[in-house]
Amino acid sequence: RLPVPLVFEGRVKPVSWECLGLMSFIILFFSFVMMVSRVGDSYHQHMIHERALVTPQWHTYNPRHKLSFKTMESMDDVSSWVSTAIVDNEYGCLSDADSGTSCGAAGTNGDARGDWFLWHGIGVDDALPASMVDDNEVQPLSYHPPAAHGLSVGYVPLTPPATSRGSEFICATENANQESNCPECTMGTTCICAGKVKYGYGANWTDWIESSGSIQCSTDIFGEPFLGQGKVCICRQAQVRVTQSVQMHDYNVGVMANNHVRLTFQVACFQPNSEPRWAGGYPWRLETLAAQSQSCADEPCMQKLQESDISCWSAKGENRSKSTLRGGWSNIDYEFTLDGTYKYLGGFSVGFGNTRQEAAVVSDILGHDQIFEQHAISAVFEVVTYNGNFDMFMYSEVGFSLKSTGKLEKSMRTSAFPLNIFTIINWLCFAAYIASAVIFTLHFLYDLHNQYNISNALLRPPYMFMIDFFKDDWWNIVDIGSVILNILVIQSLCSFMLINSRTDIRQGTKTWTGEYEFNAYADLNTVDQIQEFETAASLYQRFSGVAALNGLLLIVRFMKYFGGIAALRLVMTTLSAAIQELIFIIIIVFVVFFGFVFLFQANFGIQFEGLGEIYQTLVSTFLFVLGKFQIGELFRQSPVFWVFVLPAFQVSSFLLLNMLLAAIVFSWKDTRRDAQEFSLHSAWHTLRESLAWYPQGMKDEKEEVNLKKLDADFWQKLSILRYVNTLDESGKMIVSRSEHQRSRRKLDSGEDPDRGEDPKAEHSESEHEEVGTRYNFEIWEDQKKFLKAFKKAHMELASRMCRAMDAPKRDQGGGVGDLDEEFRTNDPVVGSELVKKQQDDDGGFIGIVEDAQPDDKVKFITCALSRKLEEADHLSEEIWLDALLTVLEEAQGLDKLQRFFLPMPMILPRKPQEWGVFNQRKVKMERRLDMFLKWLQEEARVRHYAFLQEMAESKERVLKQQSLVLTDYLETLDNQIQKIQNDIQELERKNAQMRSPFAPQL
Repeated sequence: RLPVPLVFEGRVKPVSWECLGLMSFIILFFSFVMMVSRVGDSYHQHMIHERALVTPQWHTYNPRHKLSFKTMESMDDVSSWVSTAIVDNEYGCLSDADSGTSCGAAGTNGDARGDWFLWHGIGVDDALPASMVDDNEVQPLSYHPPAAHGLSVGYVPLTPPATSRGSEFICATENANQESNCPECTMGTTCICAGKVKYGYGANWTDWIESSGSIQCSTDIFGEPFLGQGKVCICRQAQVRVTQSVQMHDYNVGVMANNHVRLTFQVACFQPNSEPRWAGGYPWRLETLAAQSQSCADEPCMQKLQESDISCWSAKGENRSKSTLRGGWSNIDYEFTLDGTYKYLGGFSVGFGNTRQEAAVVSDILGHDQIFEQHAISAVFEVVTYNGNFDMFMYSEVGFSLKSTGKLEKSMRTSAFPLNIFTIINWLCFAAYIASAVIFTLHFLYDLHNQYNISNALLRPPYMFMIDFFKDDWWNIVDIGSVILNILVIQSLCSFMLINSRTDIRQGTKTWTGEYEFNAYADLNTVDQIQEFETAASLYQRFSGVAALNGLLLIVRFMKYFGGIAALRLVMTTLSAAIQELIFIIIIVFVVFFGFVFLFQANFGIQFEGLGEIYQTLVSTFLFVLGKFQIGELFRQSPVFWVFVLPAFQVSSFLLLNMLLAAIVFSWKDTRRDAQEFSLHSAWHTLRESLAWYPQGMKDEKEEVNLKKLDADFWQKLSILRYVNTLDESGKMIVSRSEHQRSRRKLDSGEDPDRGEDPKAEHSESEHEEVGTRYNFEIWEDQKKFLKAFKKAHMELASRMCRAMDAPKRDQGGGVGDLDEEFRTNDPVVGSELVKKQQDDDGGFIGIVEDAQPDDKVKFITCALSRKLEEADHLSEEIWLDALLTVLEEAQGLDKLQRFFLPMPMILPRKPQEWGVFNQRKVKMERRLDMFLKWLQEEARVRHYAFLQEMAESKERVLKQQSLVLTDYLETLDNQIQKIQNDIQELERKNAQMRSPFAPQL
């Protein structure tokens, strides 16, 4: 078994902090999105425009038949739709812009506005027939005014220099009693004028005075031009006042000052038919770009045409310009432009004015020029209204696109949105949502970074860490999707708030979203901001779509915590157990499904609209699976075919769908035992355990057990560092008898370990401990003495290790040693002894203990570690290892390590299959922790051996120096001995000489 045993229960419980955090985030996100999007209000406004633009029905002639939006079949029908839906319905009601009066009020009868004129080109004054021109004496403009932004035809304000007579009118009088020969004096004294004002009567007038909005009509302001005469104020309007607005269903009004409806249409070019066999009967065909387009209403077909080198002909073979279209009846030159067109796709832009008569004039021009009948291949109508009760704008677009097959595609899209999206509550919710999303993202990135470090430590390629991340927990796929969608939600909403943003040092950031307001006055510089509303609608629609998808992923992510409740865990376990079979069956279902889709479209797509396009065939076939059959026409078309195909399709669908159910039922049989365990009592017990604050392992709050937390202080008190102050120069240490040894001694002798100690015995043992204490580390001198003794001890240890090394094996020649002296590891006896020794070593291993332990377990651990210290031969290596672990504990490194290697949360297993998964994760964590602890042990051993090498080298240098001194001393002794020997020899010689005369006598 591995040397790091570990048992754990995951953190995923019904009321875990992680679960509560995600639940709070979901509630916050849903609340914020619902407050901002206001779906119910948006739907009601959508229905208003749908009734006006889609619901109407009308009659056409030649031949006479009834048409509606849904039954329109060609661009010829668009002209009649414009007359009914746009002119009659959209412009059917006008209201006073100031008072908001209802339809038909004074001044709102739908006639053309006197302060606006029909713009249709630079310098054009006679292009339109007399019957189409209003009563205003209009001078042609020599420039393209901003109010006609991108327009080929449309209404712009009638302001100087657009009028020969000017825009002068009486705006106020000196008094309102018609006195002093002033019959006009019936008005108030405040002049509302944006331009210039003069004061007087008849031929006596003051100079013009600038007025930006209102001014008092009195002598105090202007002076006295005509004494004794009642006087009036004349306004020369630089701007015209917006007095009328389109009104729909009482509370929805148009917001554009010049043109309530904008039309963008594109026309196509034709080319000679390149197929000679058919050119005689079909000489001209659509150019390739338009023919390959899916829908020119949503594509820049004309822009692509402008950028190409394709020559352009009409359907009749007449050469014409790619950028200009001349009206055959009105002689208006429609100019191609990108500005002022739908989504800047390019085309010809037309404004319909702001009254019913103005819209009728433009509609007649388009009808007489046969724009829809002969030229247009796409047309998009745009409308913007405002509802003050809901404080929401509604942008609507109706699109028509003529496909190359001759089929007319129709669409209507609406988007309701507020520009004042942030109240104080919304701001707070948005700020809280951003903070929560940042925390969620940082937590995900932290997990991703940990996985990268783990994969890197396992020597896996860098690109594999993402695969490991998803394989470790498949819920991470949902997490990464939610992180991306949260970023997109914030980005899309910020883009909506910062439309046309500009930043100034003094004024800060200004945006169109925050500054837009209705135009009470208009001039030639007043541009209808339909383009900005289209951008706002697109961004708001994207925000709503991304937020909806993010909400779905968050709810799916929350399903992870269903496993904490028995009943829900049963369902989740069943689905997870059957997931592989379900995937295989779904693949088979899709293969068979698409086979029938191809069969239906290939055989019936030509005759029936519901099977004409691939997506329509998919929908219709799916409805067949659900049991919705509308096959009467199909059966009449080919009865024999349906006799064989329909039964085969139904039988296949029935079998495959029931196989899905069978896979789930089969897995349910293995997991239904959990359902038997579920009850209200078990649910309450699970909830109570989740909320309880007692330590893990205490199953009953009433159970009183004296537990002790094995923290870092506990382990440090049992380490060798406790006795390091008893180290002597020989490397020996005195391991004293501490409390745990006394307890062990009592247990061995059969005494009660909890009984108090004899004071005398305790005093004697304390004295024994004091005797062993050699150093006081609070004293600097003792610290130096300890360091000196520590080095000498390692020198002595290095010497003993060198002496303990085995002698070299005898070489019998050719590099062959004595085989009898070899250690045979394949010997079964020796091998079994090694295994037994390893088992004995592992048997006393304690491992990682996370939970608080009772006293008997604590005493057992204490005795086991003490016994290991007493039986150890060399404690120097243990000093290094304990020192390293102590430093890591003080820095909380081991806690961080365990959190780093902690697997993803999981619940306590109950079945063999769950235990298998549990044990796999457990073994994986054990191996990782064991690798780290082995690495720590090896690092400590390396540092220990490095220090031993250093001390051995130091002792070697000392021994060499001592050897040199001893050699010199021996040489000196040799010289002295030699000298003494010489002296002895000399003395003996002299003695012999002295004795030689007396030798005969002796």
